[in-house]
Amino acid sequence: MSFTIDKGIPIPQRSKARGLYDKTLSAMEVGDSVLFPWDKDPHNGEFLVTKKKQKISHAANGFMGFAYSKGCKTKSRTLEDGRRVWLIKKGEPNE
Repeated sequence: MSFTIDKGIPIPQRSKARGLYDKTLSAMEVGDSVLFPWDKDPHNGEFLVTKKKQKISHAANGFMGFAYSKGCKTKSRTLEDGRRVWLIKKGEPNE
């Protein structure tokens, strides 16, 4: 197996979601929370579910991963209308 090496391909801009996560996280204080609604199928409006029939919120997962990368700790709970994420510990400013 071999791979093709490409030259001169520009690096695309980061996702806008990361900027939104950064703004949200920066505005939060310990104890604050954010509700992320469940993802819906754009074709039929049904909730997206895992193989175990659990509802999905990709935004909540992305936000929690982003917070972790900044040294923050979060907790989340599954609710009827979405997944709520609480900021438990703020990261250090230079992390």
